[in-house]
Amino acid sequence: MIRKVIFILIFFPLVLSSDAAGDKANRDVRINVLVLLDASFSMKEKWNTRTKFEIAADQMVEIIGESFRDNPEKHFAFRVFGNNSGMKESDCFDTELLIDFGQRNLDSISAALKNVHPKGWSPISLSIEKAARDFTGRDQEINALIFITDGGETCGGDPCAAAKILHESGVVTLPFVVGLGRSIHLVEDVGCIGEYQMVGSEEKLRDGLNKIMDRIDLQTTAQVYFLDAMGNRNETNIPFSFKRRISRMEKNNFVHALSDNKMSDTITLSAIGDYELIAHTTPEIIRSGIHLVEDKHNTVLLEAERGELELKLLGDRGFADFECIIRNPSSNEILNVQPFNSSTTYLAGSYDLEITSFPRIYMKNVEIGGGEKEIISVSRSGHILIKNKKPLYSSVYRVIEKKVEKVRELYKIEGSNSYMLQPGRYILIYNYEKDKPNSTKEYEFNIEAGRVTTIQL
Repeated sequence: MIRKVIFILIFFPLVLSSDAAGDKANRDVRINVLVLLDASFSMKEKWNTRTKFEIAADQMVEIIGESFRDNPEKHFAFRVFGNNSGMKESDCFDTELLIDFGQRNLDSISAALKNVHPKGWSPISLSIEKAARDFTGRDQEINALIFITDGGETCGGDPCAAAKILHESGVVTLPFVVGLGRSIHLVEDVGCIGEYQMVGSEEKLRDGLNKIMDRIDLQTTAQVYFLDAMGNRNETNIPFSFKRRISRMEKNNFVHALSDNKMSDTITLSAIGDYELIAHTTPEIIRSGIHLVEDKHNTVLLEAERGELELKLLGDRGFADFECIIRNPSSNEILNVQPFNSSTTYLAGSYDLEITSFPRIYMKNVEIGGGEKEIISVSRSGHILIKNKKPLYSSVYRVIEKKVEKVRELYKIEGSNSYMLQPGRYILIYNYEKDKPNSTKEYEFNIEAGRVTTIQL
């Protein structure tokens, strides 16, 4: 038996406590910057009186020092390639993480770079692969790669293929490449790794690196509001994520909250790149192409009107080990499997329900209204206990008025066997193993909620 009741649901906004998601949302996400510096033989070439390597290394040390003064929480690491073996060794494994990520590690970086001298080959592809691993365990943070080089791959690798894997992993959200020189071949070789800048002098290099650091530091604020069908900002307590378009990782995860005066939490995000906003409703809502403007507070609106589905079992006693499968009527996609005696919110709309009782109960196009509660009530099951001494083959049929439909097959049962059935009138049709032809038998019985019906055959 099924009963349906509808009544109005009033939403009571909740405010997250200071140690919950709202407080976390207002803290800056950690920024990790890995500098990948070319230390191959070609970096010995001089710009005026100093080598390109010396200029690039010194400028990065200065910029890191300035960055630490602005944001001491930022973490830097340094990887170099081509510095351990000479040209004659043809060492295509010459890449090393010189300094791992650390906080306020400027002195360590500066001291380590003084012992690096350009001398060998350029295993760029391998270095990009290693750089991705350098970010292990930091996939929920803002990760930037600054690659400084004056030449292409010399070890037969494919930097663009390595960069594709790096980008698809989503671990590096801000990849930058600084090409020292104006060769078109340099752009073709390494421009695919990240946002490319071509510089031809010491002054241009400093300007380019400053612009990169400004972009890495670029932050902005935003508030997200979920709207009902009337455009009111009433929907809340929805988990949601901001996912950067160039990353497959979900970097910023929150639970929406509203204060007593209907104000949403303010969250801090990087202003680099476009985002997807994913509302983890059932079903999910994905809005792409969200561009957050720097130096301006951003407000993001998304319609997400929801209603509630409550599943109830009737009666104080009985058997209830079944659930309700919620499907999209158009695609037949399973959206949720909801247990009975529970309530769950869904986007306002129509859904197909399949209740996993015996027999199955199907309900098509169940409408869940916005701001409303839909209650589906189902009787608890009873049990049939079949006792037989000889093996038999049987099926159970349900009788509804003059219609008979098969609900389950009982294949070669013997001894005592128990089966759950919904309340109603049934027929057991059976035949003993190796019985004579035309010896099929029928047994009519009724099932009541919470009761066991015993059949002795």
